[in-house]
Amino acid sequence: MVDGVLVPLSEEFQESVSLDLQPPRPQPRPRPKDENGSANLINFDQWVSCFAANAEESVFATYTWWWDGTSRDVRLKCGNEFWGYKHIRTEHESDWQNKLDAARNAGWNVGPIANGGSWDDLMSAGAASAIDWPTGVYDNPANTTTCVYSTMYFWNYTTDTLAYQFDVRAGFANNNDRLITTFPMTVGSC
Repeated sequence: MVDGVLVPLSEEFQESVSLDLQPPRPQPRPRPKDENGSANLINFDQWVSCFAANAEESVFATYTWWWDGTSRDVRLKCGNEFWGYKHIRTEHESDWQNKLDAARNAGWNVGPIANGGSWDDLMSAGAASAIDWPTGVYDNPANTTTCVYSTMYFWNYTTDTLAYQFDVRAGFANNNDRLITTFPMTVGSC
């Protein structure tokens, strides 16, 4: 949604928020594609860094938070059982996979996530949606975190109609650059 108007979830937006799991770079770069044009997710070296070497601070994706009047990075890092990719994978992978399946089954049919992406591509897009364009923002000074949420919209380009939508929540730290968690919301707000 841009300025109160539904807009299709374009392939360019999906590419911009899909996980590439590369170290942060000063300039964005296109994601590598396989011979079928699908975006790759975690390569072997990145998997080893996170899951074998337990490199908690390995950066998988970077989002920009503008809504407090400054610009600062919120980073999805490898993490552990309490925050980051490992936490999200353990606690919310099935939630994201269910939403990905539901969106595809409802007719969402464009872009690298719809056509071969995985749950964590959708998760990264959801985090970007909530952090970049939040519907609601709640700061919690007691635990130095911010909770944001927004609605994700999925377009069927064959019928030119809205195929699916759901709300997503993301929580990130205010005293460092960590994305703590992100998941599809079932009720309420932050």
